[in-house]
Amino acid sequence: SASLRRSTFFLDRTTFACESRRSSAWTSALGQSFIGFARESVRETKKVVWPSRKEAMQLTGVVFGFVFIMALFLWGTDKLLEVVLYDLILGWR
Repeated sequence: SASLRRSTFFLDRTTFACESRRSSAWTSALGQSFIGFARESVRETKKVVWPSRKEAMQLTGVVFGFVFIMALFLWGTDKLLEVVLYDLILGWR
């Protein structure tokens, strides 16, 4: 019960402190510039032409395909260098 009273008091004090700071944050120069930035960001986001679901799936497939091909290329290059370095040059195997 005592801890509940303490946490309630803390929350009431925190809420009061936030409310008293909130009014000054919205009216300060920094707060106003942030609000302007947020509004401009939303306005710019509305201008974006988003891809359709089909286009997004096609582009995702292209990216996955490219990643797979690069993984094979890097694996093959690694194995080739391993054979050249360890077997042919150093003769460790």
